[in-house]
Formats: sequence, C-alpha cells, structure tokens
Amino acid sequence: MTAPNPKPSECPACGSADVCEIVYSYPAPDLAADAQHADVVLGGCVIERESPRWACRACKREWGRIGDNE
Repeated sequence: MTAPNPKPSECPACGSADVCEIVYSYPAPDLAADAQHADVVLGGCVIERESPRWACRACKREWGRIGDNE
C-alpha cells in the first residue's frame, strides 16, 4: 500500500493556495461546519475511483483522483 498523496500547496490552474480536500459522504454536522469554514469541500455521497480529490476554492477547479491512493 502506498502513502496517500499529500495536499497540494497550490492549484495547478490558477496558483491559488486555497486548496481543499474533497470529502465524499453524507455530512455530519461537524463536517458541514468544516465545509463552511473552508477546511474541506463536500463532494456528495457517491464516490468512484475517478472522483476528484482536490478542489480550488478560488477558481473551482477539481483534480486528482480518489483511486490514485490505492
């Protein structure tokens, strides 16, 4: 098993440092609060290997793949 990819320091599209991990699940209240405070981006309840892993809050670009960590 490989180590998970570290959080990128900047967006590959716009260079912003406002990068968040996309979390897939039904959000519990604490996770919803984290999304409001820009700690995570909510990706919904459906997760697939091709689902994006990272999101830029500045330009809305999503990249990476959840399946890349397997």
